[in-house]
Amino acid sequence: MRFWSLFSTARHRASLGRRGERHAARYLRRQGMRIIARNRRYRGGEIDLIAIDERWLVFVEVRTRATGDVVTPEGSIRRRKKAAVAAVARRLARKYPIAGLEPRIDVVAIIWPTGERLPTSVRHHRFAFPLSSRSGLPALATREGPRLPGGAGDFEIG
Repeated sequence: MRFWSLFSTARHRASLGRRGERHAARYLRRQGMRIIARNRRYRGGEIDLIAIDERWLVFVEVRTRATGDVVTPEGSIRRRKKAAVAAVARRLARKYPIAGLEPRIDVVAIIWPTGERLPTSVRHHRFAFPLSSRSGLPALATREGPRLPGGAGDFEIG
């Protein structure tokens, strides 16, 4: 593969990711959440979106893919990424406590085929994985529903 081809692919992925994050923010606002930060970096990690949802301070990992054939957006979140997101979420929740809000981690999974104006699928998984560092971070276990390992048990929202 040529250098320009690799460069073009990386640029396309970054562009797709940015579009996905913008769409996820709009989607969450329509669901009643208030977005308070985007792409918040802290001590070696990043949180895509931070929102307030009733009594929750929500740290959101957004995953956008052009197709879900090989691996779903949810399935692309590996143990190391979960641990990094949870660590940054814990640190930010401790550093910037908001009275009365409990932290949680959500995942917004988007499938946005190449050339389409809008995504074909948006899935929002509340309580996608725990903030606890002792949990071993199982595959997308939720308190509201079934395990969501990137395919089995997925549910569509809006």
